[in-house]
Amino acid sequence: MTNLGLTSTALETWLFDNVDLPMWINWHAGSVISQNIDASNKNFYIYRDMLGSREWSVLPWDLDLTFGPDALNTNTIVYNRSVPSAPACASNPFIGARPWQLHANKFNRMIEAMANTPRVRTMIARRLRSLNDLFLATSWFQNRMDALAPVLTANVNADRAKWGTSAHFGGTTYSMAQSITRIINE
Repeated sequence: MTNLGLTSTALETWLFDNVDLPMWINWHAGSVISQNIDASNKNFYIYRDMLGSREWSVLPWDLDLTFGPDALNTNTIVYNRSVPSAPACASNPFIGARPWQLHANKFNRMIEAMANTPRVRTMIARRLRSLNDLFLATSWFQNRMDALAPVLTANVNADRAKWGTSAHFGGTTYSMAQSITRIINE
């Protein structure tokens, strides 16, 4: 993917010819809406369809740091960090592109290429607006969490009984109900 270093029309042409842009835009917009802070520089696979479209696609994995936690088992919610001088820009729609990096020197060249291409940047903004209107401007997430909590509580409790609450990071351990309340209120 050395062509991500191209600029202007050459970069735009390469993106439209070689990248599954709808998939990348949906993945990025979904990561922004859910504040998947790990998605800006890791926790995804890049795949190129060599037998069909020959386009580059993205496949997410490890979605544990979504909806605001700064790290595992910490008490910090990063819902409003969008200033490039802040330690983390978790709320910027172009998180992962310089200067909106989660951490110094951890940036994503594909997100950066998309953000630096005006037509693609506009597509990202439109998709973000659509997802925002559908999920964040409504009570969709709260309703979904309320619906899933009774279904998942037994599994969460069984997992905690088997594995305990210790982790590699410090911080308070929250129950499922407490975590949902934090997501809704913070």
